[in-house]
Amino acid sequence: MSDEEQRQRVKAMVRREKDADCPELVVLGAEAILGGGLVHHRCKEGDPSESLKLTPEAAEYVGIDMSVHDRPETGG
Repeated sequence: MSDEEQRQRVKAMVRREKDADCPELVVLGAEAILGGGLVHHRCKEGDPSESLKLTPEAAEYVGIDMSVHDRPETGG
């Protein structure tokens, strides 16, 4: 997924979840968290950053890799 496609999808999620119209939305980062995903964004350059917590399905929709990674080995 391209950065622009992810931005458009995050913009749609922000509109739906926060009832906010952000035509100049800037995605600062997106990450998988326990129970879903977290998108850091701002409505336009210069605005304070905000975070939007997403369900696992919504996180996948906006392009967050939700696959389970192996835990690194710990020494014994």
